[in-house]
Amino acid sequence: MDLENKFSYHFLEGLTLTEDGILTQGNEQVYIPPKELGVLIVLLESAGHVVLKDMIIESVWKNIIVSDESLTRCIYSLRCIFEKIGYDRCIETIYRKGYRFSGQVFKTKINEDNTSDYSIAIFPFTTSLNTLDPLILNQELVQIISNKKIDGLYTYPMAATNFCNDHISQNSFLSRFKPDYFVTGRINQNNAVNTLYIELIDAKNLFLIASNHLPVDELHNTSQFIIDNILQTVHKPERSVRLAKQDQGYKNHYLSDEILAGKKELYE
Repeated sequence: MDLENKFSYHFLEGLTLTEDGILTQGNEQVYIPPKELGVLIVLLESAGHVVLKDMIIESVWKNIIVSDESLTRCIYSLRCIFEKIGYDRCIETIYRKGYRFSGQVFKTKINEDNTSDYSIAIFPFTTSLNTLDPLILNQELVQIISNKKIDGLYTYPMAATNFCNDHISQNSFLSRFKPDYFVTGRINQNNAVNTLYIELIDAKNLFLIASNHLPVDELHNTSQFIIDNILQTVHKPERSVRLAKQDQGYKNHYLSDEILAGKKELYE
């Protein structure tokens, strides 16, 4: 198959597949060989629908004449790969017709020719409180920012970031998908009031662009704070460098410390 643009597929179970054939779940990675990858992509492009055997063979092998056995071997190999990471029964055999991918999947596509676009990843918030589910706040914040439809701003879905809950998985995400910005957050309780401390970080150099403490029930204000600072940085890129120099002496960035600790690993 011809891959003109960079893309990735994100599954609800925290799986991510990139165009290089790497299937990732948390810190685990599995390589999918080219032919199996081609078959899988054909199925993913028609997820939920039956794809005829002849159509798969024509798309993957093109003008090469192969038997059904070649396709059957690829399907068997794919099922083994998915079963190893606990995602079994996602490829169904439709008798005398073909195959169907039955899992839910989302595709993201990045056109490298479009240099005006910029992207943001919102990593899972952390908290020691038992009364709050931080993933619910993450979901609402992702929805609010994406629904604002800011020109040129792409927000990675939770299916892509849901399992980036430590500096290793976050660094892996940053090195593979290369978003322009990312957000980390911690939920605290001060004087019986739940607050969200967030950091907006430039992913290219890991400079802190902005941080703030905001009430957890004011996510619209939180989203606007993030968007405003991104837009200011996009239109005035020197602002990011200036802010970073001002913040170099600040030692209490307890959320970005882990990210910074993995900076060397990220760019090796």
